[in-house]
Amino acid sequence: MNTVEGILESFVTADTISNLKIKTELGEFYCLVLETPQTADYIKVGKNLKLLLKEGDFILTRERIYPFNSFEAKVKEVEVSEILVRVKLTSGKYEFVALITKQEFEHLSIKPEDYVFLFVKATNIILEV
Repeated sequence: MNTVEGILESFVTADTISNLKIKTELGEFYCLVLETPQTADYIKVGKNLKLLLKEGDFILTRERIYPFNSFEAKVKEVEVSEILVRVKLTSGKYEFVALITKQEFEHLSIKPEDYVFLFVKATNIILEV
């Protein structure tokens, strides 16, 4: 599991869902949670949070597709198997591992020392408080 530290900058709540805006050294991330400030004491502006990002939840691209929930990273190592490719990356002080299909890997044509963008959907971010 990949982790990124952040601070809750703001949030919007409707019914039983909250959309949290979390500021990190890698940029802004939005995260949807099925909780509200009334049901979860961590939904407070200024609260320190950890974003947990699963290896298989990243989308790798050559260009940034959104100004949020994405960041640039440097490819450090690539492990190719018959079906999946394990890509080790760094961005700032963080190290990441991303799993992509061999087809995605071949389409991107990435190699160590290349730069790519990683994107993760707001519904795929897990919070550790």
